[in-house]
Amino acid sequence: VKGAAFHVARGERRAAESRSLMSRFFSAAGGAAASSDESSSSEDDSDNDSDVEVVEEAKPVAVVKAVPNAFMKGDADSDDDDDGKRVVRSHKDKRWEQMTETITKMKNSMKNNDWNAVTEDFASLHKLLEKAKQIVAKEGVPTFYFKALLSLDVCLQKALADKPAIKKMSKTNAKSLNGMKQNLKKKMTEHETKLAEVKKAGGIDDEEEDDDDDESE
Repeated sequence: VKGAAFHVARGERRAAESRSLMSRFFSAAGGAAASSDESSSSEDDSDNDSDVEVVEEAKPVAVVKAVPNAFMKGDADSDDDDDGKRVVRSHKDKRWEQMTETITKMKNSMKNNDWNAVTEDFASLHKLLEKAKQIVAKEGVPTFYFKALLSLDVCLQKALADKPAIKKMSKTNAKSLNGMKQNLKKKMTEHETKLAEVKKAGGIDDEEEDDDDDESE
């Protein structure tokens, strides 16, 4: 019996030593794993810190605005200098210029004895005068208009007196000549007083280009 008890006690002691060794083994392994996790966590934190630092170090890129080319600007200024000062014309000047250009065209048609063209120019002249009615209401009808009527009347009377030339005209041209006689008579009756004043002052001269062209009724 004593021998059996001895063997049992010895077996229990060895089992206890074995459990102790295994406990220390697993304890060491757990510590290593914990250490490894802490190291990994530390590295992750380090990486995160590094990422934060990179973001903080990044700086916005400066935007450079386009600046007008000084050389090109100088060219524009130079062009202005070459052209001289810009002339600013009034609305009245523009209207009067359009009318005088039409009168010049009408006189050329009169020289060519083209009464179809004269009729068209005469109508265009009065359309322009109608468009300028607000200016006319303030300034009056320009004197060059009356001179144009007087010049047209002189040319018209010569054409009507030349019977052989009328016979050689086309039907449409002869018809326009007779029609102009009626149209001009109407306008001359409308401005009879002013026309008499201009005629007395010698305003029927085609080549006359004096300051009276800018005067108004």
